[in-house]
Amino acid sequence: MSIKIQTMKLNLNEPFLTYTEPSKIWIIDKEKLYQFKFFKNLFNFSKKEIYQLYEISDKEMELFLDYINNIDNYNIKKLNLNEIMLLIKLSDFLIIPKLLNISTNEFFKKL
Repeated sequence: MSIKIQTMKLNLNEPFLTYTEPSKIWIIDKEKLYQFKFFKNLFNFSKKEIYQLYEISDKEMELFLDYINNIDNYNIKKLNLNEIMLLIKLSDFLIIPKLLNISTNEFFKKL
């Protein structure tokens, strides 16, 4: 079964992360998302056709999907510093300790 999730456009030209408007709709396998507590709670709490995530940008979702599709063999070294910072924000927001640890370690290595 697949789930539809809508993310937001992100304006990176401002000093703060500004999510401007709803953007891309992602169709994602529910089982891949269900392993994360945030999504498990979201799906159990409300039943919707499209879940709008106002705090997650298109780029953050792209990074997250790359992570969950390669969870056992994720190559964070290929990401630039900005992408790693987005991944840190995302892993903190979605409460994914393993990803937060990996991304913060790589962030400090690249500094």
